Amino acid sequence: MLQPRGGRRAVQALVWFALMGFVAVRADEPEVRPAPPRRGGNFFQRMFQQIWQPQGQAAPRVRAGEGTTAERANGARDAIDARAPRNPKLDGLWTASNTAIRQNDWKRGAELLQRILDSPEDAVYRAKGGRWESLRTAASRQLSQAPAEVLADYERQYGGLAEQLYNDARQSGRIDALVDVATRFLHTTAGTKAADYLAHWHFDRGEFALAVRWFAELDAIKAPVAQDVRWRIKAAYAARQASPDQVKTFWLPALGDPRAESVSLGGINRKAADGWEALPGLGTQSVPVLTQWPQLFGTSARLGIATGNTPLLKPEWTVPLTMNAGLQRRLDWILQDLEDQQETPMMVGVPLVLSDKVAFRDLRGVRVVETATGKTLWTTYE
Repeated sequence: MLQPRGGRRAVQALVWFALMGFVAVRADEPEVRPAPPRRGGNFFQRMFQQIWQPQGQAAPRVRAGEGTTAERANGARDAIDARAPRNPKLDGLWTASNTAIRQNDWKRGAELLQRILDSPEDAVYRAKGGRWESLRTAASRQLSQAPAEVLADYERQYGGLAEQLYNDARQSGRIDALVDVATRFLHTTAGTKAADYLAHWHFDRGEFALAVRWFAELDAIKAPVAQDVRWRIKAAYAARQASPDQVKTFWLPALGDPRAESVSLGGINRKAADGWEALPGLGTQSVPVLTQWPQLFGTSARLGIATGNTPLLKPEWTVPLTMNAGLQRRLDWILQDLEDQQETPMMVGVPLVLSDKVAFRDLRGVRVVETATGKTLWTTYE
C-alpha cells in the first residue's frame, strides 16, 4: 500500500527519536561488550559447544592448570595441576590428622590416619618438592612415627580384628584379603605377618618387584622380622633382581650386624658377606609368549610378549574418506589438531570384513576394497 511522502517522513522521524531515546536511557549504564569467542580446541569441540551450549550463555573459560569454579570450591581438582584427581574427604582427614599430631594429640591423629587406611579408595596429595604421593602410603609412614605407647594402644585397639582377618585370609587362600590386612593394619602384629607372607609369596613366584615393595614396607616401619640378617639378605637379593638402587638399603644394615659373622645359609654356617658372594647374579627369566593378555604387562611377574608376526597398528594401506582434496586437507588438519591435544578420535562406523574384502562407509556412501592391497572394488553413493 502506498503512503504519502509526508507520512513516510513522519514515520522515519518517529523511529529516529525512539532510537535516540533508547540510546539516551542506556547511556547511564556501563557498556558491556561481549568477549570475542574463544577459538581454542578442534573443529568438533567447537561444533558440539555450539549445539549444546544454551543460547546467550557463554561457556566458562578454564585456563591451563585450573579446574572449574565448582571443582576448585570442593577441592575435586588440584589448584596447580588440574589433571590430578583429589578426594576432598580424604584430604580433610589428612589435614585434620596432621593438625592433631602437631598439637601432640597422637590418639586423635592415629584414629584419623586409620580412617584413611580403611578407605576403599586411595588418593594422591602433593608432598614436599611438588611430588605426588599415595595418601595411604603417607598415612602409614606418618603412623610409624607415633610414640611407642601410642602404637601399643593401636595394637590393643586393632590387633584383634587384624588377626581375625589374617586367619580368614590364610584359610581361604585369598591374596587380595592378605593385601587388605597388610595395607590397613601394617602396624599390628597380624598386619606385619601378612606383609611378610606377601613378600615371600611374590619372591617364590619370581615377582621380585612386588616382593621388594613389601620388604621395603616392613623395613620402613622397623618390623621385628626385618631385623633378621637372613631376611635382609633375601630382601637385598630381591632388590638386586628388580631395583638395584635399593640393594644397599637392605644389605648395609645386615653387614653391620654382629650376627652377620655366622649365618646359616643353605644349611651352611658362613659369613653373611661370603654367602652374598655365593648367591647367583642377576637372574634372567624367560619371557613367556602369550596368546592372551589377561592383565597389565601380561603376567603377574610383569613379563610377557604377545604372539603375532605383524607389528600392532602398522598400516599396510590407506584409503581416503573423500576424493575432494580440499575436504581431505581439512580432515587431516582436524586429525593433527586432535593429535596435538593428545586426544584420540573415535570411529563412528565399524568396517565389515568378509573374506578378502573390507566394506566401510566413507563421506559419499559405501566403499568395498581388497583386504590385501586396499584397491577399491566398487562404491555406492547415498
